[in-house]
Amino acid sequence: MKRTPLVLAALLALGALPIAAQTLPENVFYVGGGHSAESTAYPVRPDQPATLGFLRMAQPADTVWGMDFAKEGSMVDRSWGQDNVLKPGRSLNLLVGKNLQSTDTSRIDLMLVAGVREATASCVRSQAGYQCRNNAQLDHNYQFNYGALLTVGFDRVLLGVRLTSVSQQLVVGWRF
Repeated sequence: MKRTPLVLAALLALGALPIAAQTLPENVFYVGGGHSAESTAYPVRPDQPATLGFLRMAQPADTVWGMDFAKEGSMVDRSWGQDNVLKPGRSLNLLVGKNLQSTDTSRIDLMLVAGVREATASCVRSQAGYQCRNNAQLDHNYQFNYGALLTVGFDRVLLGVRLTSVSQQLVVGWRF
């Protein structure tokens, strides 16, 4: 019984010591949508762009990295007997950035977007009515895709603007 006050005093002393706050990296899942910034000579406009992505926000290093998959821009399809039919292009992008400002309840991050985007799909036509001769795979050509993503995060919600060479999108994300 005589040790109880001594143990309580030791625990209070340990609790009063300054201990560095442990910060863990944050994960973000986001979706986006917007409109195409691409001007084209074709009479048909590509579908509305959309993005699905993941970000990792490392707190101590203030770095942000991630990747996203987007339906953006246009792709010229020369398969299945089609002659320069305009279809939505798909892109796969990597994101790398830095935290610009951070408080206890919010943060602002800027990331560069770089990846590849489908430009054309073609194949040698089949005389028998198949999509490609001898069921060969489509030959895809890709172009470089680039841009930036600016985000503002509050608690569990992330809002942002994603601008690339072929689309402009608003982004909404959930931090976990």
